[in-house]
Amino acid sequence: MKCPLLMLGRHISMEARRDYTPDCLKEECGWWLHQGNCCSIPSIAVDLEAAKIELEEIAKKMPHEGQFRK
Repeated sequence: MKCPLLMLGRHISMEARRDYTPDCLKEECGWWLHQGNCCSIPSIAVDLEAAKIELEEIAKKMPHEGQFRK
């Protein structure tokens, strides 16, 4: 049996985060999240995108070197 995750990574985008399911095995797959009833790979991508946005906001608020010069 071929792994359906091999093609999944190529189709993850912001528009189709958790909706794309190529030959998904669902509950039979080890990557299936029973709590969220979805594949964990797109969920990881969504979580990483959220973390990136938060870190960008923190970076914008950090003081830069020019503020400490006299």
